[in-house]
Amino acid sequence: MPNLQFDMLNSQRRNSMAPSDATRHPGEGHAGEALVGEAHEPPVKRCSECSGTDKPSVSVIMPAFNEEGNLASSVESVRKALGQLRDFEVIIIDDCSHDATGRVADRLAQEDRRIVVVHNPRNMGLGYNYRKGVELARHDYTLMIPGDNEIPARSIEAIADKMGEPDMIIPYMLNSHIRPAGRRIISWLFVRTMNVLFGLHLRYFNGPCAIRSQALKTVPIDTNGFAYMAASLVRLMKRGHSYVQVGIWLQEREFGRSKALRPKNVASVAKTVLSLVLETRLGSAVAMKGAENNPC
Repeated sequence: MPNLQFDMLNSQRRNSMAPSDATRHPGEGHAGEALVGEAHEPPVKRCSECSGTDKPSVSVIMPAFNEEGNLASSVESVRKALGQLRDFEVIIIDDCSHDATGRVADRLAQEDRRIVVVHNPRNMGLGYNYRKGVELARHDYTLMIPGDNEIPARSIEAIADKMGEPDMIIPYMLNSHIRPAGRRIISWLFVRTMNVLFGLHLRYFNGPCAIRSQALKTVPIDTNGFAYMAASLVRLMKRGHSYVQVGIWLQEREFGRSKALRPKNVASVAKTVLSLVLETRLGSAVAMKGAENNPC
């Protein structure tokens, strides 16, 4: 899973408790602390409680770069988890892989009409792939599931089970200890930094989030790097979109290694965060000036 944040082990013990089912809005306190019925917002209607016609449809964006050994298993996890839904599609984006990822993707699409494949002529980066997938998404929610097979079916099911009421389902990892210590430390620092900079209380920023497509298509996704999801969440939460956090489990990838901590990816994330800080601060200053010039 190409993420840049993983909770430290002591935080993981705390997060292993059952996550909140209460829909939250930005500014209502720590999401995940209130149980059902304790928040001011109504409890989330679980997807499993919906009738067949009420269940939302989902567009799954599945970027893949040199994932020939993991891609088919990733697609199978999606099929297994989302079979309960009214409809879903899988948008596989082969990011100019050097191995047989593209051929595997084409074979999967031939076997299942719900699968669409995009072949990038050159390597474009994770943020570009997500932006392209959002443009192509046709269903109620857009869900990001990388092609590295690190998100098992039960975790995808847990995310899908929350769809229906909140605009965003934001996962956090319950077993981050399977990650190397260095990645957990970077994750811990990144999450805390983002929460402080933007006044949020999220447990995780770059996980496999499910976001209502109509809302997601209104925010700019202007980075090709790994901070695309964090930037999207900040922008949507600043606009007041509702969210719920849900704990999920990771599984170790069977083939290959993560590319998240390559120097160019870290530099790209830092640049995106800086731009986001300037954007939000400038927006707040303009709004305050406007209020001063137009008093009630």
